[in-house]
Amino acid sequence: MSQSEVQAFFDQQAALWDYSFDEHKLEQIRNLFKKYLKKLNGPVLDLGSGTGVLLKIMPEFLANPEALILELDLSMLMLQQAREKARFLEQKVGLLQADGQQLPLATGSLGDIIAFQVFPHFLAPQNVLNEAFRTLRSEGRFVILHLMNHEKLNALHRNANDVVAEHYLPPVQILTQQIAKVGFRIETSIEKENCYFIIGRRS
Repeated sequence: MSQSEVQAFFDQQAALWDYSFDEHKLEQIRNLFKKYLKKLNGPVLDLGSGTGVLLKIMPEFLANPEALILELDLSMLMLQQAREKARFLEQKVGLLQADGQQLPLATGSLGDIIAFQVFPHFLAPQNVLNEAFRTLRSEGRFVILHLMNHEKLNALHRNANDVVAEHYLPPVQILTQQIAKVGFRIETSIEKENCYFIIGRRS
């Protein structure tokens, strides 16, 4: 499977993507942010941002209201919807079509990185971990969040489409170990039926 096939798949999903995120799910995300993240330090990278679902939440948590939120995704059609959401925000929002496995960003340039509902779709996940570590400044956080456990998510992918059928999220203990090996200090590691949540802090 190629990166272009993944991009084409998510281009096709863009028009209906937001229907998956009702107010209940948004409130679930908001509560996790309140409990575990408190404040986001900018610039904040929304890695694999999709249509900008987190733009409905992240501005509330910025330590500095003038900090940049960077929406980065492989799919331009997804980013076009994120641009529409950004039009109604007072915050600074940048949009970048790029590969999260090779970030076109300077070393130590980011405050926090949020990877929401995206990690299994990276074809080279180790590269993503390395790039997150490289681009975060000291004490910056790398966050991986899904609204279901790995078993449910992997089953969903297997039944969804040939392009994502083998896109795999490991058990949280396994991914936590991989993140720690890169050099992150693990602050949160949770997996239950409706939540998969890891926070690693760069030392």
